[in-house]
Amino acid sequence: MLSSKAQGFTRELMTMGFLRVQVFLVFLGVFFFAIVTKISAASEHTRCSLRQNRTCYQYSLARRRNLTCAVSGVTFRNCHQIGNAGAFNLTCTAPDECKQQCFAGHCQSLKCISKKCDQYCIRGRCNMECNSDECIQTCDVGGCEMKCPKGAKRCIQKCSRGNCKMHCPPGVQYCKQTCDTGRCIMLCEGKECERSCRYSKCLYNAGPENVTTPSVVSSCNRAIARRQSICYQHCLSGDCEMLNVNNYSMLSQVCYGGNCNMRCNARNKCSQVCVGRQCQLVTCTSDVCIQECIAGGCNMECYSKICTQICRKGNCRMACLSSNSKICYQTCIGGGCVTSCEGENCSPRCFGGQCTHALIYQPPGLITSDACDEIKDETCVQTCASNIGCSLTNRPSNPLQISNQTCSDGFCLMNCTGSEYCYQDCSGQKCYTMSCNSRECVQVCSGKDCGLLECSADTCIQKCFGLGCHMKCHPSVQVCHQICVAEKGRCSLECWAKQCVTTMM
Repeated sequence: MLSSKAQGFTRELMTMGFLRVQVFLVFLGVFFFAIVTKISAASEHTRCSLRQNRTCYQYSLARRRNLTCAVSGVTFRNCHQIGNAGAFNLTCTAPDECKQQCFAGHCQSLKCISKKCDQYCIRGRCNMECNSDECIQTCDVGGCEMKCPKGAKRCIQKCSRGNCKMHCPPGVQYCKQTCDTGRCIMLCEGKECERSCRYSKCLYNAGPENVTTPSVVSSCNRAIARRQSICYQHCLSGDCEMLNVNNYSMLSQVCYGGNCNMRCNARNKCSQVCVGRQCQLVTCTSDVCIQECIAGGCNMECYSKICTQICRKGNCRMACLSSNSKICYQTCIGGGCVTSCEGENCSPRCFGGQCTHALIYQPPGLITSDACDEIKDETCVQTCASNIGCSLTNRPSNPLQISNQTCSDGFCLMNCTGSEYCYQDCSGQKCYTMSCNSRECVQVCSGKDCGLLECSADTCIQKCFGLGCHMKCHPSVQVCHQICVAEKGRCSLECWAKQCVTTMM
């Protein structure tokens, strides 16, 4: 047995040893924390990896790094930055050109201040902020975002696999987005907007910048009733789409979060209930079309026989765009609603505020003329001064080369098939150009309003200088171009052409 002194000495040694172990572990933890912090923190890199032809090249591989290239033009006039398989923030300032390339990585921020900015991103995500006269972004196998400055002359985004977003604010001269597959968003308020998204799902919105990318939600995700041929979609968080779901007699969408889109071609009925704000029900062509908007601020475009919109907090828009509509019914609680109707029975009701109702429809059987006033040099010319309206239909079996209709008043209708060139100039109440299937189809509208220009020509052009226009281009169209005066009214474009161009004047 040890004495009491020996036992106390032993306990003291054990306590000192335990304290040494604790101190050692604390020191070791601090050491590893410093190493991890140093590794995880983004290091700065400002030097040139290569200098050639007045260009400063910067290259980084598999690291978390900030690349900054700032040249004044004395020694270098261009910058070329390359980030490979890492997380990068690229910043470039050069007099002539900045090239930024991101391979298989995550380029969180790519800032460019130069005369020309060119960015290439493959198998990674890129976010580009461009301050240049010309901004170009090419995105392969990844999601990219691009924002152009107000004074830019040209902004171009090329997206091969979708999940891209492009924003051109007012002041941009030319803005173009090409989306091969997937889903893309283009927010364009520039002077000329062009997009090509034939094999993809694209959203075009000239509204606020905070529009979010629609969520990936299956079209029929809630209790599909196959016996009744009904497709249901419930969207809890909002930002959902339900577009052209086939082989169902009824489509129903319930959107709790708002900002949902629906394009319905069901046989019997289309229904949308929007609990949140800013829902759209566009191109509804079934027999019955119903939209109920709980929070207000919804849009509805209806081509059905029965069109109904119930807006519970106001500020909704409803357009019955077919003359075959039997009922066009809107109930607006809260005021601030707009209704335009071309059907036979329009019944808008407004409670709690001022509403605007443009109840216009074409009286059946009152067209005064349906022939050419003059035929000369394979050209059919019709000049309509009637306050009722005129109709012009060329000969499908042996059409003339040119069909030209000028309408100064009333409702005008034009069916043009087989001609090389079809032209309609409308300064009256309302014009329609139906079934335009030629080499080139042009409609100029400077009157109160233009109806639907439905075009299957090689080139379709609509120039809208009046209150509003509506244009629809089929997939066989090569170029679909709508020119609209933004200050005067609204323009609607449905484009499935190979090339879609919108010019705001």
